[in-house]
Amino acid sequence: MSASLNMWHAMRSAPQTDSGGSMAMDSIRLSTSLRRPTQPSRSTIEA
Repeated sequence: MSASLNMWHAMRSAPQTDSGGSMAMDSIRLSTSLRRPTQPSRSTIEA
């Protein structure tokens, strides 16, 4: 889990010209964590 989080943070911290890129990463991370039933943060996101 931490590996994918580090990769996500690295992609977010990278300079982006279009603001839609970070928003897309947010939705991708959200859908990915929701798809994992073993993810402890899943109930926190749904709550």
